[in-house]
Amino acid sequence: MPIFLYMLAAWRQQQQFVAVTMKRGLLPLQLAVLGWICHSFSLYNRLFSQQGLVLDLVAALSLIGWLIIGMIILSNLRKPLSNLLIVVLPATSLALIAGLLIPVTVSGKYYSIGMLVHILVSIVAYSLLAIAACQAVLLNEQINQLKRGSVIGAMIQTLPPLQTMERLLFQILLLGLLCLTVALASGLIFLEDILAQHLAHKTFFSILAWMTFALLIFGRYRLGWRGRRAISLNLIGFSLLFLAWLGSKLVIEYLL
Repeated sequence: MPIFLYMLAAWRQQQQFVAVTMKRGLLPLQLAVLGWICHSFSLYNRLFSQQGLVLDLVAALSLIGWLIIGMIILSNLRKPLSNLLIVVLPATSLALIAGLLIPVTVSGKYYSIGMLVHILVSIVAYSLLAIAACQAVLLNEQINQLKRGSVIGAMIQTLPPLQTMERLLFQILLLGLLCLTVALASGLIFLEDILAQHLAHKTFFSILAWMTFALLIFGRYRLGWRGRRAISLNLIGFSLLFLAWLGSKLVIEYLL
């Protein structure tokens, strides 16, 4: 059910993007809310078992998608972020499909309070920075169309002004960087032996991602960086973070 609702919402959102004459409505957002509620029940069943928390790669992807969609829905009450659903909903649907096709690869585990805090903050940081990456993709397309003098479909009319899009991007980035800082600090505190847990490469790429995002924030507020440079650094930082967290889980669970 959540897959169907998510894909239907994404399709309706895409129609609003390309059809200039289509009336802008709340139907895509409403469908996303219904899908998110259904997703909540299926995610709970996937994450929790009698043996403890099951956080394999597929479950982690589903959790991140659920959290991102929830953040977008909540933030849309004050910020114009619903357009991001056109990117996020299909990606989350793929994670849900993978959950139906790929068996659980790890057993449940009980974590300490400190580790649960680290995991939670890490997932929140990743979700926020994933939203920023989606925002950067839309911002890049908006810049491309404006430079071409194009109003292909209804995209230019649908998206907020360029300055608003950039301001939202850096607000999300700043919050994501703060959460990532807390996640790295808590990891150093609560992870007893990083090398023994095959997490050295995860820590390395996470620190590189943190440095990239920190450089971008510094460049924005001190040097006035914006546009293509900001988008490129944002996507580089997110790629490093992707390698750090999901890449490491892929290697540990399926390749080692």
